[in-house]
Amino acid sequence: MPTELPAQFYNLMFMYGGKQDAYHKGPHDSFMFVLWDAIARKLNKKNIVAEFGCGAGQLASLIREYGDEYVYGVDIAEKGIEIAKELNPEIPERFHIGSLYDETNFRLGEYNTAIFCEVLEHLDDDLKPLSFLPPETKVIISVPTAESREHVRCFKSQQEIHEHYGELINIQSIEEILIPINNPGNVHYWFIIDGVKI
Repeated sequence: MPTELPAQFYNLMFMYGGKQDAYHKGPHDSFMFVLWDAIARKLNKKNIVAEFGCGAGQLASLIREYGDEYVYGVDIAEKGIEIAKELNPEIPERFHIGSLYDETNFRLGEYNTAIFCEVLEHLDDDLKPLSFLPPETKVIISVPTAESREHVRCFKSQQEIHEHYGELINIQSIEEILIPINNPGNVHYWFIIDGVKI
C-alpha cells in the first residue's frame, strides 16, 4: 500500500477536477453523488454536522439542501476549500484549511455529528483524528474496498472494519455502496460506517 501523499497532490487534484471532473461539478452531477447521497440520508434534521476532509464542499452542499445544519468543514487542500466556498456561497466562513492531525481543528464549533467521507483511507494514522472526537459523537465514515495509488488502506470485509475501528467507534451499521465509474471493468464499492464515538 502507498504512504500518505502531501497536500500539494490534493491541491492539484482539485485544480484539475479529479476523475470525470468530479470535483468541479455540483453534487447531483458527479458520479460520487451515490456516495454523498447515501451519507446525507443518514442524517435526520437533528444532526449538527462537522465534516473532516470536506474536499470541494459537494457533500456540505447536499447536507444543507436536505435540511441539516452544517457547522464547518476542514480540509488540508487549499484549492478544495476555495472550491467549497464557491459552491456554498452562503457560508464561506465555515470552510477551513487545516490538518486532521491537529486537534484544534476539531474544536472550531459545536457539533454532534462528525463525517469523514473519502478521507481516512488517505491518512497514515487514520485513528488519530477519530481520537479527537468527543465521546457520544455520531460518526459517519466512508472507506473504499479498492486499492489505489492514493489509498493507504482499503477494506475487503466488514470484519476488517470492525477490527480496525472498533476500539474507537461503537459501530451500529455498515452499508456497502456501488459507485458507477464509466470505465470498463472499473467497479468501485465503498463501505459507509455509521456509529458513535466511544
